[in-house]
Amino acid sequence: MPFCTKCGGEIPSAAIYCPRCGQAVGSSPNPQSAPSYQSSPSELDNLARDRNAQEHWFYRLVAFIIDSIIVGIVVFILELIILLALVVPALAFSGSAFPFAIFGVSLASGLGSLGFVFYFTFAEWLYGRSIGKALFHLRVVTLDGSKLDFAKAFIRNISKIFWLLLLLDVLVGLISKTRRGQKYSDYLANTNVIKVEFASSQSQVRDQATPT
Repeated sequence: MPFCTKCGGEIPSAAIYCPRCGQAVGSSPNPQSAPSYQSSPSELDNLARDRNAQEHWFYRLVAFIIDSIIVGIVVFILELIILLALVVPALAFSGSAFPFAIFGVSLASGLGSLGFVFYFTFAEWLYGRSIGKALFHLRVVTLDGSKLDFAKAFIRNISKIFWLLLLLDVLVGLISKTRRGQKYSDYLANTNVIKVEFASSQSQVRDQATPT
């Protein structure tokens, strides 16, 4: 059984991160010498034949749907408040609310998209996971073992501002020779989503290596 080069703790054979300190397995003080963990030839091929990869992406999809429902409810309430704040005064004073309604819908839609991005960004920056990810024991980590900062969390979530960008982000990640489990924005931010299992004390985690 290998030992962590940072804290000296024992590392399970399937782990890619130390369960004691979170150091990436095989990493060194020089981040450039860390292993690449690249898939071959692409994540799309892994997804087609690897059951672990299929389960991983399925859990991420369901987690995203759960988060979308949660954020969608909040955004809908805020959009309704904005529309009422613009339309009701317009009806009272001018008798025509159509221009204000169009402006309100546009404003609410833009704020909703930004709110969606920042929900994921702040949740992953502060806690390493969103509510949906937490339900499936998924965590966002950096591949060099460092703490996930706001900039990296924002980079990996910026594509969520519009569904088509998110779809392209995932598709490019799947067909590119990125690390296993990465969207393209994960590749740019040097991050990934892994499955973790909490020990009974909840003071240690065991990170599973497949797929990452």
